[in-house]
Amino acid sequence: MNLRSIRIALAMLTILPFFILGCGNSQQQQGKQEDKTLSSKVAVHKITADETGTASSDVVCGMKVTVTNMTPAVEYDGKTYFFCSQHCRDTFAAHPDEYESGEEEESGHEHDNM
Repeated sequence: MNLRSIRIALAMLTILPFFILGCGNSQQQQGKQEDKTLSSKVAVHKITADETGTASSDVVCGMKVTVTNMTPAVEYDGKTYFFCSQHCRDTFAAHPDEYESGEEEESGHEHDNM
């Protein structure tokens, strides 16, 4: 290995940790910012082991949801609501009083099949 290759390798090893740490911090900040988008009446709900695998309905679009640790969920007025997507969660959080009865909205919306 020549001297130039060694210098390049050392420079990369010196810079690499900053990129790794910087990316992780960005994800943490994104999660904090996401939580702030919810209204003051609605709190983000962390899925428990007992809830995982249970069936629910998204009160915004009516879609059936099987709860996983990645399912968007909120607590509002002493009740937990599960959603098919972040979009439905945010829609609920913007106007939770419209969905509080737990009845599904008739109009719904389209979902892409992945």
